[in-house]
Amino acid sequence: MKKYYILTILVLLTSFLFAAAPNVSNIQITSDSGNIVISYDLTADGRCQVIVIASADGGANYNIYPTALTGHVGSSVMPGTNQIVWSTSSDNIEVGDQYKVKVIARDNPVTPTNPLGAEEIVSFIKIIGGSVEGQSFSHPMMETTVEDFYMSKYEVTQGEYESVMGVNPALDAGTGNDYPVYNVTWREAVEYCNARSIQEGLNPCYNTAYWACDFSANGYRLPTLMEWLYAAKGGNQQPASDYNQWAGTNIETEVTNYAWYTANNSPNGTKEVGSKEPNELGLYDMTGNVMEWSNNSYMWGMFYEVRGGSWNSDADSCELGYVKCISPTRFYNNLGFRIVRSSN
Repeated sequence: MKKYYILTILVLLTSFLFAAAPNVSNIQITSDSGNIVISYDLTADGRCQVIVIASADGGANYNIYPTALTGHVGSSVMPGTNQIVWSTSSDNIEVGDQYKVKVIARDNPVTPTNPLGAEEIVSFIKIIGGSVEGQSFSHPMMETTVEDFYMSKYEVTQGEYESVMGVNPALDAGTGNDYPVYNVTWREAVEYCNARSIQEGLNPCYNTAYWACDFSANGYRLPTLMEWLYAAKGGNQQPASDYNQWAGTNIETEVTNYAWYTANNSPNGTKEVGSKEPNELGLYDMTGNVMEWSNNSYMWGMFYEVRGGSWNSDADSCELGYVKCISPTRFYNNLGFRIVRSSN
């Protein structure tokens, strides 16, 4: 007698500040000749990316990334009544009663004609390369040439993080889909980068056995320190002689227009991303809200550098030149991250 795979379905409706949120509803699940058939309605302003991830332990860990999927899944899914067929046997999914599946709809992150390395990526800014001067614990004062890359307009939100990792670690400093995620270690941040890359059909950047980054891969990663500094200062929109002291301004009394920090942060805690003005490149919260992990280590990986200041930093600690070093296994309620992709 043929066995069929029965899975309990959990639908995740993602909602982000960046655009009118795609909405998945009317989920119907059936089993057909060993396949799982997922029917759903998608409401959105345009083409979306639809992703399926699964858990084998009742939702504790969403670490199964189905590949044997056909139908209305992947990039460029149109709104309407849609269907996905998952060949669980092709993905070597064993029989069990603890499975849960998330169906995730996002604003389409790439143009349909060029899904890898597209010129336009929703919620990302293409940063045109150039020279930047800066220093840190791991770098003396030096001028570095930064190549073109894509950087997310916003810090990674709690909604985004949960849609990839299946959990939201944020607890006591502001919660909501559009708030920046925090309480994330460096290693959890790069695991997010790899998992999201896999979801979107990109090549992961990190070898987590050695925590090394492959910069030639087309997946997501953390920005290098100099990429972050160049983008925060305004990139090629600012002459080197006029680089900003804070993201968006050189005038301390104007910092409140661009950042959530101690001078304007009441009640204490994070605030929704993008709720202050962006810098010259259209990047939000490069100063304040949460500090951001970089890809740069110090003392052979014992520490990683963070920048940008946070909701409980004063103006001095929010300066772009201010840097802290933190163990990759530590987490704080004022520390998050944003992601980049190499332009290759």
